[in-house]
Amino acid sequence: MLGSKCGECPFLLYSITIRAAIGTKNKDQEALVMLLKGSAAAAAGFDIGDLFPSVKILPTIMGQKSKLEKIRREVDRILDAIVNEHKARRES
Repeated sequence: MLGSKCGECPFLLYSITIRAAIGTKNKDQEALVMLLKGSAAAAAGFDIGDLFPSVKILPTIMGQKSKLEKIRREVDRILDAIVNEHKARRES
């Protein structure tokens, strides 16, 4: 796999993908890559709530829910800024 050959390759692949999706280089591109990697790692890890889905409070107790919500808010902030930049560029 390409990511196992060099440490920067996964970051480069994420950056290329995000730039292709967004269309331009963005000041928050690195932060977005790190947030997406963090959310993938947090969602992919073991969660006790998966073993006991009927106990709704477990994700809150374990901190998983708040961690993912924090990441989501940051991603939303960055994506909203990107959308607003595109709208402003289109209007001018």
